Amino acid sequence: MDKRLREIKELNNPVYRTKKSYLRKKGESGYLTYRVFRPFLKLKYKLFRKVNSPSPWLSPVSIVFLKKHLTKDMTGIEFGSGFSTLFFSPKVKKLFSIEHHEGWYLKIKKELKKKQIKNVDYRLFPKNDSQKFKGEKFDLEEKFKFNIRRDYVKYFQSISDLPDESVDFVLVDGRARTECAYYSISKLKKGGLFILDNSERDRYNLVFEFLSEWEMQNTTNGLTDTTFWVKPNK
Repeated sequence: MDKRLREIKELNNPVYRTKKSYLRKKGESGYLTYRVFRPFLKLKYKLFRKVNSPSPWLSPVSIVFLKKHLTKDMTGIEFGSGFSTLFFSPKVKKLFSIEHHEGWYLKIKKELKKKQIKNVDYRLFPKNDSQKFKGEKFDLEEKFKFNIRRDYVKYFQSISDLPDESVDFVLVDGRARTECAYYSISKLKKGGLFILDNSERDRYNLVFEFLSEWEMQNTTNGLTDTTFWVKPNK
């Protein structure tokens, strides 16, 4: 196992090892336990983020790990901006940040200017007209029979100008996550980290499928999951 993934595994706190319990239905094993502990988990997570502000909406283990491993010579991509932008930017050399919501984009842009953060290439790509891409073919659809979000084509193609194998990490935490994952992994260096937030959601199962040959490690806050993959060196 990659040493970084091993460290993530060792950091996992037993308190948070309730993966998937939040998806249990009434009457199923684990559901009652989750309902009892859910308020505690929410409060614990809220306090953690307050103490570690600013921090992205990732699992506590993810944040602790990233604080330690991000370095000033790294370049990264994030789909979905906000607290993660403020968290990443002081710790890395360059951050490409993709946002779809204009109001939020303007708010974070103002915050970056206020904090004199100049190493973020901040890109706004709102919904596009899906009809413009109606007849276009995408290899994600061809290979996996997956219906892509044609209203977010410009969003998930927003980093197409970046050289392949040029970034050290990719965080997908915005819109059209399966598409963003698929079309961003070519930009990731060998040995780079790919991170998917809310990875417990069934609609992201395809990400696990096309990254099935990559080493991975899951983390959770007991409410939602964040999963790490390492791009193979081969």
